[in-house]
Amino acid sequence: MDSELTLLVLLVLSIPVIAIVALFLSVGARNRASLLEARVMRLEQTIAQLRTASETTATRATPQQAPTAPPAEASPAPAAASPPKPAMDPGAAAPPSAPPKPATTAHGQGSTPAPPASRKAKADGRSLEEKLGARWSVWVGALALAIGGLMLVRFSIEEGYFGPAARVLLGLALGLGLTGAGEWLRRRDLRAGRAAAVADHPFAAPGAPAALTAAGAATIFGSVYAAYALYAFIGPALAFVVLGVVAVLAMFSAALQGPALAALGLPAALAAPLLVASNQPNYWALTLYLAAVVGAAYALARIRRWRWLAGAAAVGAWLWGLALVSAGHDAPLAVNAHIIIQLLLAAAVLAAEPHWRTPDAQARPDWFALMALTAFTVLGFAASDLPLTPAARMLAGGAMAGLLFAAGWRIAAVAPATVLAGAITAGALWNWRVVALAMQEPQTLAPGGVGAHPMPENLAVYLAFALIAGFAIAAGALRRLLAGRELPLFAAASHAAAATLTPLGVMTVVWMKIAGFAVSIPFAIVAAVLALAGVALTARLRAGPESASPNRQLAVGALASGAVAAVALGLTFALDKGMLTVAFALAAAGAAWVAARLELPALRYAVGALGLIILGRLVWNPAIAAHGAMGTTPVFNWLLWGYGVPALAFWTASTLLARHRRDRITGLCESLAIIFSTLLVLFEIRHALNGGDPFRVASGHLETGLLASSSLLFSLALSRMNRRRADPVYRVASLAFMAVSTALIVMGLFVLVNPLFTGEVVIGGALFNSLIPAYLVPALIAGGLATLNRAFWPRWRTLATAVLGLALFTAWVMLAIRRYFQGPVLSIWRSAGEAEWWCYTAALLVIGVGLLAWGLARQRRLARLASAPFIVAAVLKAFLFDMASLDGVWRALSFIGLGLVLIGIARAYQLLLYPPSARQARDGSAAGSAAESADGGADGDVSA
Repeated sequence: MDSELTLLVLLVLSIPVIAIVALFLSVGARNRASLLEARVMRLEQTIAQLRTASETTATRATPQQAPTAPPAEASPAPAAASPPKPAMDPGAAAPPSAPPKPATTAHGQGSTPAPPASRKAKADGRSLEEKLGARWSVWVGALALAIGGLMLVRFSIEEGYFGPAARVLLGLALGLGLTGAGEWLRRRDLRAGRAAAVADHPFAAPGAPAALTAAGAATIFGSVYAAYALYAFIGPALAFVVLGVVAVLAMFSAALQGPALAALGLPAALAAPLLVASNQPNYWALTLYLAAVVGAAYALARIRRWRWLAGAAAVGAWLWGLALVSAGHDAPLAVNAHIIIQLLLAAAVLAAEPHWRTPDAQARPDWFALMALTAFTVLGFAASDLPLTPAARMLAGGAMAGLLFAAGWRIAAVAPATVLAGAITAGALWNWRVVALAMQEPQTLAPGGVGAHPMPENLAVYLAFALIAGFAIAAGALRRLLAGRELPLFAAASHAAAATLTPLGVMTVVWMKIAGFAVSIPFAIVAAVLALAGVALTARLRAGPESASPNRQLAVGALASGAVAAVALGLTFALDKGMLTVAFALAAAGAAWVAARLELPALRYAVGALGLIILGRLVWNPAIAAHGAMGTTPVFNWLLWGYGVPALAFWTASTLLARHRRDRITGLCESLAIIFSTLLVLFEIRHALNGGDPFRVASGHLETGLLASSSLLFSLALSRMNRRRADPVYRVASLAFMAVSTALIVMGLFVLVNPLFTGEVVIGGALFNSLIPAYLVPALIAGGLATLNRAFWPRWRTLATAVLGLALFTAWVMLAIRRYFQGPVLSIWRSAGEAEWWCYTAALLVIGVGLLAWGLARQRRLARLASAPFIVAAVLKAFLFDMASLDGVWRALSFIGLGLVLIGIARAYQLLLYPPSARQARDGSAAGSAAESADGGADGDVSA
């Protein structure tokens, strides 16, 4: 009964509200006409004064010439007869539409006139005195009036002067009196010509009439609320309606008295339902009330061109919608109706009305309207999760999608709304509770394919809604794209995205909800049909008479990209996760081939999208297959297919795309090819060394050495490719592989997996064992890398690579000697014999002499300098360790060998680098220089 009474009261009170609104609009139109007439009169007076001043200046500049004829134009009599306005009146000094020319002085030179009086008045008027007297005093006065009324009511309650009914009536009388005083003062100012123009923003200081009206409206609002909340004179339904009417009337009075009243009335109208408590809230009445309040605010905003008011109304409606979604599980239809009505109002007032007559070629994106539509789309997605029947859910989702699509289809400035239509459709399908219903009725899953089992009514409605909505949005957007020849790029791209992404998104959501991410051949067939449709439309548009138009090319690219995406989705539906990555890579290579052959630039972005999907897949989990599915055969196993084929596919795609131009998509394909190649080598090495388990945690020196060698080879290959064609991908990847190999060598081979510290068994015999691939091979690769790139790399990088290779070679020699004497276990805790100690000294000498010989033969000073640490280490070891650790013949042989080597080194330096002839010439030149210096000094002494 309460809800029917509320609706009846709303209907009855809507008639006087509409009448009052019409009265305000007519009065506002009359006031604006009066203001325009006053402005025209002031402009005529200003023009007459400027003409008089220019004629006077010209007469003073030429006093010797008498006028021979009357002026061609005389000032109008009414304007000339009117007295001049005061200097501080802004209207009297308003400049004309065209600025006057500079006056001419008596000397004939043009002088710059003084600034207009209006600017001086405006600058001088915004002083502290004006701010205090004309602006702040209005705000403070209105606040004081409201506080005074409240204090008067409180005083009457404390003293017990009046009863509750009298207090409410006196409050209403005070409010009506203040409102009437404000209206009387406004009309008086209007008749006297003192009415100020209505400001455009709510923070402008209101005039005294607006302040009185605002204080009166607040008093009436408080009195009505007191009659309901404090004294229970009226019920919730009547209080709810009356509070809303008071707030809306206050808001509409802003059309006449300024935006401050709108800033007061709109929050009051939106907050009125919160002030009224009810044990049985009526959501339908609240929905109609909010529609009336927000619609009135939109109408006022449209009349006064106050976009801030429209934005505030949209925000208020959205916040109310959020609250209803959170608490409206008992009335889901009313909540969805509120969102649909508010979406309709926003689309009509914010999007359609301002741009209805704007041609497509002149359309610019209206971000204000798009933000409002996006906000209500998000709200609609949240509301679709409320418990609704399948038919109601289809109607609600269809209404929201239809409104968004109609706005984007008709208004080019909000063309992205067609994409929002597809998004709300997919969101409604996602929130559709199909999984729970399928668990109750197993036949809905149809494991044997479409048609194997009868589908219940709810799933039939679900699939019908998905099919109808997805097809309608895609077909409508494509038709608008092809028909709108003058659409700007952002609008055409929006329609192209809606035409391709909507069916793909709808199909994906339906597959997730029904198949549960499992392999489904029926959905793969649907994806194949969608891909074939895209290919057929692409071929037809390319063969059409207008195939060269920009929108037609955009449509062709979008359809081709959609066909590629449909193929990828079909592979997703039909294959497991490991094969899916391979299929995506092959689809990317195919798309690149089509893009290069048919010259479709849009397909490049499809290739990039597939690449980003695969990259995200690798970041989430680099292993694209389970442990048991790889096999145990080294090299020729599933890894070669799972990682080698994508590497080859993306390398092919990058080569094809680079034939036309190199861009970020080409770089992405090259990067993915490098990543897949790296993962292939990494997992193949680990697969071969860990019994077919590439995910085993343990690692040894052989595996680390092979990984280091692979990284160095990758760095070598990429640096060579970068020399042939400079590419930032090659350069950065080469540096990355070099950094990885350095870390593996320094931290791994030298410390963490060094068999000298870990006690790991060295595989193989005394001479040919696992130390060769672990240490010698990466040492040789590092040396070759430094040698081949010394002319292209920076000096520090070449030197660092050479030092790394030399350190690895030295480590291999020392570990090989220890393996020969100690056996497979090289633990540092095992003591060394005399022969082993002597071999270490000999090895140091051999390495040092070898470097020295290389430096002498190739004239490499760095090689000669590099030999010094080894020779010095051998000398120190002989005198510090061999003297104490060796006995007998081994100690003698150590020193004899060391002495012979040192003498040989000295001999080599004397004969090859510093021969006697060179030393004599150098000594002779030094002696001659010394003698000349001495003679010069003696001559100087004699002359002195």
